[in-house]
Amino acid sequence: MKLNNLLLIAMQNIKIHYINSIFGFLWIPLSFLILIFIKTYLFSDILNLRLSKYIPHLVTGLLFWSFLSNSITKNLNIFFNNNMILNLNIKPIEFFKISYLESIFLITLNSLVLFLFFVFSKIEINFIYLIIAVFILSLFAYELNKVISILFLILRDVVFLISSSLILIFFLTPIIWEASMLSEQNLYYLQFNPFYHLVEVFRSIIFGFFSLNVHFQITITIYFLLKLINILITNKIISKINLYS
Repeated sequence: MKLNNLLLIAMQNIKIHYINSIFGFLWIPLSFLILIFIKTYLFSDILNLRLSKYIPHLVTGLLFWSFLSNSITKNLNIFFNNNMILNLNIKPIEFFKISYLESIFLITLNSLVLFLFFVFSKIEINFIYLIIAVFILSLFAYELNKVISILFLILRDVVFLISSSLILIFFLTPIIWEASMLSEQNLYYLQFNPFYHLVEVFRSIIFGFFSLNVHFQITITIYFLLKLINILITNKIISKINLYS
């Protein structure tokens, strides 16, 4: 199926979700903006941090997490509970791509909100860097979600485990807090959290501080490992899935 057809189905799925809504899919960026204001007000006070320093850290972390958690959740049951807006007989990999395009649409809208928020907050940010950061995160999410979509199809218990663990991963990753707040021992344990390295790479690109540091090295290693798994195993399994039996 051609890309424009996949995009059309993805957009139709999003529109169906917001049917009879006055604002429609504009609730996506609006919800993200509300989330920014609430968590900025709440956590800047709890953590006793200066807003000028904390806002860039928090909102980039929220953009990162909103996309990653949403895409993971959407793909937990992508081949197990596959309801379509249209009764189309399409290949399983195309079904996965439709879900992925829906997530891309979400992060695109939220990225525009983030950029405008930074502009009005007089925080310097390069829009090109933001696009590059989102692109890299999207590539990583594509490989990750392809692996987990098959893993969760075969091992159903993992679905419920991950669903319950997402909130735990959120609090164990420096989204709303900073790694510098941790003790030396806990900072050592944080190194084993792959999402920590990914979010640090994401932030560093947005703010133009990117370097080939340990965060980048670990992230790129995980990415190619996921890609290798997809080439050797996942793609073969997806090609054998029958969504219409």
